[in-house]
Parts: sequence; structure tokens; C-alpha cells
Amino acid sequence: MGIVINKSPTADTRTCDWSKVTEEELLRASRQHIADVGHGMRLLAEKLVQAADNHDHTKISGATEFHADFKSGFSQTAWWVAHQREERHHFNTPELIQDDVNLIDVLEQIVDGVMAGMARSGKYRREPVSSELLQKAYANTAKLLLENVVVSDNMPDGFSRGYSDCTQDAAENTPLSSIGKDRNSAPERIPECQRAGWLKGYAHRAAEMYGSSWKTAQFGWAPVMTIDGTHETA
Repeated sequence: MGIVINKSPTADTRTCDWSKVTEEELLRASRQHIADVGHGMRLLAEKLVQAADNHDHTKISGATEFHADFKSGFSQTAWWVAHQREERHHFNTPELIQDDVNLIDVLEQIVDGVMAGMARSGKYRREPVSSELLQKAYANTAKLLLENVVVSDNMPDGFSRGYSDCTQDAAENTPLSSIGKDRNSAPERIPECQRAGWLKGYAHRAAEMYGSSWKTAQFGWAPVMTIDGTHETA
């Protein structure tokens, strides 16, 4: 379902009769807005981490083809063209730029240029980006968020906090730590009146991240690679 947020017209003079909004209502709406922005930012942060984990993967999966192009001084470019087509952060060839290019791709390109340049020559390798591409990336990033937001009229009190806490637990590498060992109880810090909503929000986010069987999920440490270079499959 994506990020679920409550309708909140009283947070803005452009969407309500501002003369009738109490300080308490405005405070409650402001707290919700802060939480909602946090959900959106975390979604983008997750996308950034995915981009980091996937960066230049075709240099590994296509190592032989990459080396062939490299050894030709890139007079042959079969791998290079495929690399640009598949890797979202390359903007060298206009016709190979992703139609849904976004600001995550732009940030990846910036980091790529800094890291590659500093490691290889000691200087930042800047690749110009057109204003048209930046405008397109801006619009596509907003679209990405819009496609992941659902606005509800009757989300229970505490839902947003539970949703956020589940995301935070994962970010701190302590998945599902807030919900209790029975995975059906809210922590004491949650007011009694919000606990039912908190549990629903937490469960909703847990199902998004870990699947419908999240309550029985087990988490532990395992090596990605052994000392002899073989990969773990478990």
C-alpha cells in the first residue's frame, strides 16, 4: 500500500478556515506533518541505499566484456553502451538516459564522480548535467513519492508513530525491537489511547519490509563471504 498518512487540512491556511483552527489542532497537525515528511525522507533514503548497493554492478557481472572494452582503449564500446543503458546514474548519452531519471540517480552520479576522481587522479571528475535533466529528475522524484503515498480519512491515532518506529528499528539494525517479543504489544512509552493505532501502523510497515509472515521472521548475523572467498548461500 505504501506510505499511509492521515488527511490534515488544518495544517495550512490555504486548505482550511484558519480563523477556526485552535492552537491544539495546529500543534497536532504540525506533529503529523513532521512524521509524514519523515516517512517520505526514509523512503528516499532506502532508495539511496539500494542505489549504493547496486552501483556499477555491470562491471562485475560483465567483467570480461568490460575488460575487452577497456583493453581497446574504448575504441570498442559494446559493454560501455550496455553499462549506460542499465546503470541509472550515467547521463553521457542522451538516448540512454532513463525515462524516469530522478534525483537519486543524480546524487549517485555526483558521488560516483567524487569517489572515482579522488581515487584515480586526486581531482573531482565533474560531469555536467543539463537544467532540463535536473527539472525532469525533480519531477520524477515527486512522482516517485506520490506513487507511494496513500491518504486516509480515518487512520487511527498512533498509526503514523507505529509506522515510523518500525522503520526506525530497521534503520538502527534492531528490526522489530519495539513491538515486544510476542510481536503484538506496544511499548509503555505509547499512550494507552494510541496503542491500537500504533500496533496497526507498526504491523503495516513490518509487512511492507518483511512480508506477510513478519511476525515469525528471525533475524541474525551471517557472513557474506568466507575467508577462502566463497559466498554463503544461507
